[in-house]
Amino acid sequence: MKTLWIFTFYLCIASSYNALAQSPEEEVLKKLALRETEIYREGNLEGWRALMSQNAKTNRLYSGNGFYTGQVGWKPIDSLFTLYMTRPLTKATTYNSDYIIEVSDRLAWMAYNQRTDFENDSLISTGTREFRTFVKEGDQWKISSLMTIDTLSYAPTTNPEIVENLFNTTGYTFLEENKINEALEIFKLNATLYPNAWNTYDSLGEAYAAAGNKKLAIENYQKSLELNPENDNGREWLDKLNEE
Repeated sequence: MKTLWIFTFYLCIASSYNALAQSPEEEVLKKLALRETEIYREGNLEGWRALMSQNAKTNRLYSGNGFYTGQVGWKPIDSLFTLYMTRPLTKATTYNSDYIIEVSDRLAWMAYNQRTDFENDSLISTGTREFRTFVKEGDQWKISSLMTIDTLSYAPTTNPEIVENLFNTTGYTFLEENKINEALEIFKLNATLYPNAWNTYDSLGEAYAAAGNKKLAIENYQKSLELNPENDNGREWLDKLNEE
């Protein structure tokens, strides 16, 4: 009984120490990092902007899917995310874990793993390693630097869901650069490789709509909805195309 009491005593001390080790500032930074992703996926551009340090030193880097892209300065970052967030985003839930945090008076740094589970999507959850730098402006922490490494995109091709995701992401990269013909070829290949994945037809429909081919856009959105009747984005696009 005495041994059990001593063990319980030291366990309580250890738990109290771990709780104290997580400073209030660290908890604020964790919530800020998670909220940034949540607001992005909500398409709340103004809310996302409010979390950012908006100056010439603000920077962003993404690495994955065989390429990387980076921007320095608030203006190009804002332009990029304005483009991203005007496109419909699949509803998802994000989980952050395995934090490494360093905090000083007005500067903080954080590394963590991020997993995003998509609702009603044929694609698997994404996995990334995230890095953020925060600066304190007044009494508020703001995000000054964002770096994302898409760890799943470096996985072997033996996982078909990952390959489908890579093709889909590559297609949208071309679409965002207004290289519509290239995007179409990639989306068509993806649909050929994965004929039972509804998301491939949804993306192909969007590319055909961008190309002005209404007939094929409608056909592919209909195919997507046959495979997944809960594809709300596809239904909205289909209704819009049928009204034109």
